[in-house]
Amino acid sequence: MAISQEQQTKETLFKKGGSVRTGFFLEPGFHLSSAGNAGFGSISFRGGAVFNDRLSLGAIYQASVNDFRPEGFQWPNGDLDYRAAGLFLEYTVFSGKLIHATFPLIIGGGELDADSESDDLFEDIWGERNFILFEPGARLEINVSQNIRFNIGGSWRFTSAFNFWGVNQGAFMGPVATVGIKVGLF
Repeated sequence: MAISQEQQTKETLFKKGGSVRTGFFLEPGFHLSSAGNAGFGSISFRGGAVFNDRLSLGAIYQASVNDFRPEGFQWPNGDLDYRAAGLFLEYTVFSGKLIHATFPLIIGGGELDADSESDDLFEDIWGERNFILFEPGARLEINVSQNIRFNIGGSWRFTSAFNFWGVNQGAFMGPVATVGIKVGLF
């Protein structure tokens, strides 16, 4: 049985009998998105393991940096904060090139937290809603140096069903612009 030249030289993520190069990275980032008609920014921190400079696995945490009040929010004198945490899986193509692409996927949990300047008791009793988060994305990444990468891109936030004082998942799902700086051993 003849084996073609293509089958003999095919590159794979994990080579049979070969070693797997492992590394790690940490990445502070910023995300810009909206809930209904209210825009908000959030910071993120993620870190994880890198395998053969192609596949990354790790954890992420996000938190809004500004309060926002979406259209339809029915809590008088209140606004919302957003937080999320979860796991991510990211595939990188052509990582050895100056500019290359990454495709992250976040799976985790999110929380909307209602804040009120005038009603702390009400806030403590009825002030948060949790949901499941699923966020696929695509980014362009630039190798700034051997251990630093700058990325910019976007994702689409999907959530499980919820209704929180007139704000539901339909207002919260949508596009997210992202920017970040990875530092690590790739």
